[in-house]
Amino acid sequence: MPIFKIAFKLLCDITHIETIGKAANPFIRDWLNEHYGKSEWIYKKGTAKVELLENGQTWMAEIHFYTAHGKGKYKPEIKYLLRRIYE
Repeated sequence: MPIFKIAFKLLCDITHIETIGKAANPFIRDWLNEHYGKSEWIYKKGTAKVELLENGQTWMAEIHFYTAHGKGKYKPEIKYLLRRIYE
């Protein structure tokens, strides 16, 4: 089950990045164009080590985000917690 709107901090770069598709939802596409500049927005996913701000736990998580040519990663969110990391 996907996890939405969970506060987190990335502890490393996102790896194993794959393209899922384009930002087809007009609301999301218009919002991205308005806030970050007009572009062809692409929806991607990858994995990263994250710290949950709620309780300080460290997890490997699947991260979904939007990106465009010459722009950074925008609206990253955790979709799945894959495994907990004990350090």
